[in-house]
Amino acid sequence: MKFVRRIHIGARVFIEKCDFQHPMPKHLVSVSTEEDPPFYEMVGYNFHRAVQAIGEGFEDETRRKWFRIDHKERCRRIQTILKMIDTCPVVIHLQFPVKMDDGSYQIIEGYRAHHCGHRVPYKGGVRFSTHIHQNEVMALAALMSYKCACCDIPFGGAKGGVAIDPNAFSERELEKITRRYSYELIKKHVIAPAVDVPAPDVGTDSRVMAWIMDTYLRTTGTNDIDNIAIVTGKPIILGGILGRDPATGQGVAHAAKTILDHPDYLKQLDISPGLNGKTVIIQGFGNVGSFSAKYFDQLGAKIIGIQEFNVSLYDPKGLKIEELLEYRNAYKTLKGYTGAKEYEPLNDLIFEKCDILVPAATEKVIRASNAARVQARVIVEGANGPITPGADEILKKKKVLVIPDIYANAGGVTVSFFEWLKGINHVSWGRLQFGYEKENTKMLFESMNESLVKSLGKAVDVNPSSKLARRLREASERDIVSSSLTESVKDIGNEVVLVAKKYDLKHDLRTACFVNAIMKIFKTIDESGLNYF
Repeated sequence: MKFVRRIHIGARVFIEKCDFQHPMPKHLVSVSTEEDPPFYEMVGYNFHRAVQAIGEGFEDETRRKWFRIDHKERCRRIQTILKMIDTCPVVIHLQFPVKMDDGSYQIIEGYRAHHCGHRVPYKGGVRFSTHIHQNEVMALAALMSYKCACCDIPFGGAKGGVAIDPNAFSERELEKITRRYSYELIKKHVIAPAVDVPAPDVGTDSRVMAWIMDTYLRTTGTNDIDNIAIVTGKPIILGGILGRDPATGQGVAHAAKTILDHPDYLKQLDISPGLNGKTVIIQGFGNVGSFSAKYFDQLGAKIIGIQEFNVSLYDPKGLKIEELLEYRNAYKTLKGYTGAKEYEPLNDLIFEKCDILVPAATEKVIRASNAARVQARVIVEGANGPITPGADEILKKKKVLVIPDIYANAGGVTVSFFEWLKGINHVSWGRLQFGYEKENTKMLFESMNESLVKSLGKAVDVNPSSKLARRLREASERDIVSSSLTESVKDIGNEVVLVAKKYDLKHDLRTACFVNAIMKIFKTIDESGLNYF
């Protein structure tokens, strides 16, 4: 990739080659062929692919603003900013003792990573998993940076976790582990409402967030007026937000709908537009998978398969999602559900023929060794990093449209942003406007009735529809959150399609999303300046 410098002298234009090059780093070249590449290297590979796609865009961006700077200096500036973006400047590795219920002690390991501090606070989940390690938290922090930038959420990327199996500990032990992990981060000034805001992830929930918040409130957060904004995903009674639980799944379904509502873009892939009637298979039926199924069902798609860790259910006529949700909530599993046929072998359901496949469980599910078996025309990444770069190349050749994680599953962090705003504003969404809007609507209908009487000479009752009347009567924070999330997903999806067209990326939406994110981060750092003392 070479940048071109155009020098205007009078009416003549001289074109000078810029010696700025951006080859794929040597340690990442093999990532596209590896069966199981390290997660952080996967993210880095996608970053550098996007940088190569942008090409002259960096030079064009800096030339307009820094025209007084020598062009070689601009090239050095571009290289420096790209290095700043592609790094995790903070990775905390913790080890601390915790006393168990039986009197024994365990040394617990924990992590927290910050990626590219172009924006603060940082934002990212905390997971409790025996599989957590430094490479994973760095990868997830980087993905969060790109996700927030792509979706216009003013956060930097972070991720953290504790290397435990939460099911192996009592509630008292879990609370002690959580509070000690939180305190270690708090005393190092790693987390705070204006520094880094954790959220639930794999193995954690609103209860864990409540413990983190309470630990902050009882320590350095005593004098912080915005102290409840230290975490998102909290219980509602402690300042959480209505609509946070379904947010990621809702975003997944609406991301698919948005992209599939671009018939001109889909024409190159011979994919029919629209979501209505499309068949869907979902891998995973946890928070993301179950709510994805619910919203796909509401939007007119037909869910024909659900793959879980211990059972896969399949019905080509369509599964009854509400019934499945009730069964799962009652028995904590889908095993034993008799309303659909069990699919064998259970891990092969994702290779069954369908229009849309939603991997919503874990990373690196689709690899180079099995990508050719995928029969879906569209893949919507509900999980983080479910497709390796090697598999990505195979899917592109098969003309499979991949809607990537940094756009598709950004619903959770979008609503987390709404919750964080609620915390620092100290008022719930709608509390200051529902009454005013209700009065305005009432006055509007009264005005319409008065005008009709004057015009027609007789009374004509104009009343709100049952749907509007219900909205006015039962308006809640959930309505604002849901509609705002849907609109945000739609706007970003339309933006990503335009980026794909601008950079001639055809159906490579992953690179389009990374390009969209990187250009926004690049501009933020460039405008902020590189020297601050």
